[in-house]
Amino acid sequence: MSPPMYTAIPATTDRAYWQMKTDDATRSLQVFVPIYPDLHQQLKAEAWKASQTRLAKKVKSLPPLDVEQSGHF
Repeated sequence: MSPPMYTAIPATTDRAYWQMKTDDATRSLQVFVPIYPDLHQQLKAEAWKASQTRLAKKVKSLPPLDVEQSGHF
């Protein structure tokens, strides 16, 4: 069975993407793990690139420092 098509990491309510894992020793710790780890890694990488691109657009670069007019150097 091939993994379903996703363009972003879905909420943990999506049972086609996530499965719940319980700690065998304590039987109390429950975490959500992706059913398709390779797909999850790909989506994480794409989300990281998109967030870095958005941050780069928000950060304005400073104008070049005019050393001669500043008087500090």
